[in-house]
Amino acid sequence: MVINIPLSEWFFDVIKKFSVIIFILFSTFITVKIFQKYLIKFFSDSGKLLRVDTTQHRFLKHFISGLIYIIGISIAIFTV
Repeated sequence: MVINIPLSEWFFDVIKKFSVIIFILFSTFITVKIFQKYLIKFFSDSGKLLRVDTTQHRFLKHFISGLIYIIGISIAIFTV
């Protein structure tokens, strides 16, 4: 005797929420990588033109990347 138990709506709801969270975190990671590749190059080039210490640009890079991660993770948490 085979009992057919259909998947409940709860299971599909959990899968949908999980996929949304994964998508938001993945897009946050991609955004940070794009930021680090292109915008930081602009900051370092402008620092060379203005003859400014590049240590400040490293701090700015990590600070803005951290802000993007915090925003992305908080959006992922609050969508659930």
